[in-house]
Amino acid sequence: MKLEAHAKVNLFLHVVGRFRNGYHKVETVFQPLKIGDVVEVKKVLKGVEVTSNDKSIPLDERNSAFKAAVKLAERVGVDLSETGVRIHIVKRIPSAGGLGGSAVDAAPVLIILNKMWKAGLSVEELVEIAGSVAVDAPQALIPRVTVGSGTGAKVRVVPSRLGKCFVLLVNPVGEYYPGKAKSAYLYSKLDEIKIKHEKSLKKLLKSIERGSWVEASRSYENDFELVVFRDYPVIERVKKEVGETKPVYFGMSGAGSVVFGFYPTKSEALKAERFIKKKFKCWTLVTETL
Repeated sequence: MKLEAHAKVNLFLHVVGRFRNGYHKVETVFQPLKIGDVVEVKKVLKGVEVTSNDKSIPLDERNSAFKAAVKLAERVGVDLSETGVRIHIVKRIPSAGGLGGSAVDAAPVLIILNKMWKAGLSVEELVEIAGSVAVDAPQALIPRVTVGSGTGAKVRVVPSRLGKCFVLLVNPVGEYYPGKAKSAYLYSKLDEIKIKHEKSLKKLLKSIERGSWVEASRSYENDFELVVFRDYPVIERVKKEVGETKPVYFGMSGAGSVVFGFYPTKSEALKAERFIKKKFKCWTLVTETL
């Protein structure tokens, strides 16, 4: 059985504190995209095997699809020494770009194995398991605009009247924070900064409910830009140039390095893509919102 693992962008991201265990509290809004990895799951004699067309991703217990299969088996009492699964991932989402990367690959695995093993778990139960796999995994089970809170893994659907947009994705960086645990490093640097939030999540959600991309864009804010733009000035320059192409919404997704712009028509998105590619050596893709 095959399913897509859809990419996401963050329309908003505030770091608002820390839990006693050291994890950071965030407020974020996820917008799912049409582009995604393709995940296929088949039965094998025993264990969990992961393969991929992308040789750069881990295929062992570090992989979110692998983790999801193991976590679900533990939850529903499936003995992986007596039965098993082979998971093949066709990667289309660039890793370490802030688009959900490998995290979202957990979602199709949970959905498929829930059926294959006749586990009968609800979406809410699958979301709970996904949250123990990766922060960005739960939202991938709900292909709608969602708010993430806590570590980002607690999600709820946002009533949205926003119309479909075409989305330009731009990644101007090759290796991104090589040799570092990206999220841990960025959070540690944010801890050194006194963050002053100028935008409101509540105001953004009202704009989303009213269906106005332009109004919603006035509430965009991503705390990670405070560190990323210092370390990678090219990402800030790309964001500025994307803003010059008159998108209805634009920003940096998650912890970067991808910058996005939303446009009412495909022709506008493609025109913006040509403009950006003339100015920067970068990876680009035009997709659309779900």
